[in-house]
Amino acid sequence: MPSRELDWLAQAERDVESARHLEQGGLHEWSCFAAQQAAEKALKAVYQFRDEQGCGNVCVQLIEGLDLAGSANVKRLLGCAERLDRYTVASLYPDHWTEGAPKDTISADDAAAAIHDSETIVRTCHDLLLKR
Repeated sequence: MPSRELDWLAQAERDVESARHLEQGGLHEWSCFAAQQAAEKALKAVYQFRDEQGCGNVCVQLIEGLDLAGSANVKRLLGCAERLDRYTVASLYPDHWTEGAPKDTISADDAAAAIHDSETIVRTCHDLLLKR
């Protein structure tokens, strides 16, 4: 079966673009969700490149499973992933919050930070794939 890492990476980059558009449209909760999805797909691209299986949708676990110990950025990546993973559920479901819907709780600042974190992970994964 052919490797699909470039397809995963292309979709990750598209998801970051979507996150930016959603942020500009004031849909901050969806922007955060798209940013998390972008990071997840970029990490799965690295798994594809290594001919490994990246399971789940928790970016922290995906990073830990990649054994990036030699990377100087691993601590930074984990910080980005921790922040993004909060939005896997929080951006979708009102019962995640004690009151209010995600649209009322997730701010423009949250969306901007999520996009930044996502771009950091996507860029790092892109660089890892270029080292082939």
